[in-house]
Amino acid sequence: MWNDKDPVVVSGMGSVSVFGTDYNKLWDHLIEESNAKNTSPLSNDFLDLPVIETIRVNDWNPEDLIGKRGLKYLSLSTQYLLSAAVRCWQDAGLGDLHPVSESGSLDLGIVVASNLSGLQAMSNYDYITVTEGPQFVSPMQAPNTLDNAPAAQLAIRTNARAFNTTIATGQCAGLDAIAYAVSAIDSGRAKQVLVGGVEEINERVLWIYHDSSVLPKEHSDRAGKPFSSDSTGWIPGEGASVLMLEKLSHCLERGGTPLGKIASYSNTFAINEDSRIHAMERAVGQVFKQASIDFSETSGIITGASGFYPQDTVEMKAINHLFSSVNPEIPISSLKGAIGETYGASGVFQAAAGLMAFNKGILPKSMALSDLNDHAQEKIPVDLAPNHLKKTKRQSIVVTSQDLSGITNCLMLESV
Repeated sequence: MWNDKDPVVVSGMGSVSVFGTDYNKLWDHLIEESNAKNTSPLSNDFLDLPVIETIRVNDWNPEDLIGKRGLKYLSLSTQYLLSAAVRCWQDAGLGDLHPVSESGSLDLGIVVASNLSGLQAMSNYDYITVTEGPQFVSPMQAPNTLDNAPAAQLAIRTNARAFNTTIATGQCAGLDAIAYAVSAIDSGRAKQVLVGGVEEINERVLWIYHDSSVLPKEHSDRAGKPFSSDSTGWIPGEGASVLMLEKLSHCLERGGTPLGKIASYSNTFAINEDSRIHAMERAVGQVFKQASIDFSETSGIITGASGFYPQDTVEMKAINHLFSSVNPEIPISSLKGAIGETYGASGVFQAAAGLMAFNKGILPKSMALSDLNDHAQEKIPVDLAPNHLKKTKRQSIVVTSQDLSGITNCLMLESV
């Protein structure tokens, strides 16, 4: 699929999450034995919805990372993305985030996964226009009504001119964005790409989730339990994760450190549950075929399981069918019990966790497939704990994702 002689690697990571802006702190929380959730209630009086438990960003100050100038005109999503990009830029060994050159860089591209970034601003903008008149709308808020505002602001900050793309394919957007970036680098459109995923929690976003019937209607204390048939739905999460992608040769030439390579990617689509199971199986099978890795040789799987059982069971049935007879002790992980369902950003968070797992030798919030199948038969919460990666000749981690619309995708990460 891609050039394996000089593969695209990840050379830097940054995040803004419920655990702050330090990826090491995020990792420490992900490998905790405790399954306690950092939830906080959010009321929704404007849309007359019940109070909803969410996992929101705290313990951060955007001024420390992106400065005070113009901050009040940036949406929360943009603040998250820019702050995560600063951390990523530093982690890649490039110093402080600033324009690459005054004239701009044709070697740097931007691709951001985000579905609902402009929803709150758009709703407020239209509401004021209708109820008070267009003369009362602030022109400074107009850019924030666009879903690509975070990506545009990041491109402005870095003066990136290779391309600037926003991908909005629901829960699959994060992995789609990574694949888009790899293809762009492999075809010579850019030498480096900042790949981000960002979503925020607000009243309008919660209305979308509520209308999609993924939030708990009762027993909210049992929500957000990946893989568990006892779970009652999503716990919405927010934040941003950013990765720096570039060719291995370019990374080494500039003195960077490759954290892992993007080995292969696949995307499928199906409508009903039975066909979605087969679609997931095809997606996973294709990334193994493209990467020339056997099912028995992979080290772990990071799934998109979120606690919404109709979705979770699709992934579990597909994974069980593919791996139970050839790799029954493979650890299966889900991050969403800890950081919430971050929607478009989730795939980038998942990929970053996979890369950190290579360096730590541990897969966070996971269970062996054989144990997970035993628990899945019972209507009890499943407690996830860190598990050692399976030792194989080629260390590889599979990342899976699926959207409510029927899109399914899969990404293979490999150590370098």
